[in-house]
Amino acid sequence: MDEVWVHIGGIAKPHGIKGEVKARLYTDNAAFYENKECFFVFDGTRYKSLETEYSKIFKDGLIVKIKGCDTRSEAESYANEKLYVKKTELEKLKEDEYYFNDLIGLEVRMKGGKKIGKVEYVFNSGATDIFEIQLDSENKTLNIPYIEQVVSVIDLEKGYLEVDTEFLDV
Repeated sequence: MDEVWVHIGGIAKPHGIKGEVKARLYTDNAAFYENKECFFVFDGTRYKSLETEYSKIFKDGLIVKIKGCDTRSEAESYANEKLYVKKTELEKLKEDEYYFNDLIGLEVRMKGGKKIGKVEYVFNSGATDIFEIQLDSENKTLNIPYIEQVVSVIDLEKGYLEVDTEFLDV
């Protein structure tokens, strides 16, 4: 079976002059990745390991020291790289918590079961997570907040989520 890779964040920019970089992560628990020995980057054809000397918590992300990267100039070459891990290395979630990549592609249904589209993208707006829905009936997308009043059911096994369209212009 092929590895499943998950985009967990990215390298923002160098930090200091000794080859460290700042990494932003798509998680509420950056501590899970503290002291991680290896992340992965995608070079366009394959995933390559990015071994670290250390990684430590810094604000909402990490400071990462990449092995063999000892100057600010070398660190600049990693700016804007996306960071990946194997899906099997992800933190185990609590009930009713989901990884964004598991939600993408889910069928979107209204209460009652009528299909209205599918989840194309998930992002955080700062206030809440947002589902970008590609509507079946029109060539347009609809952004809906992931809040209890709008999204009433998420069923990964059956491949759908259910929304209360009373709150939506559908």
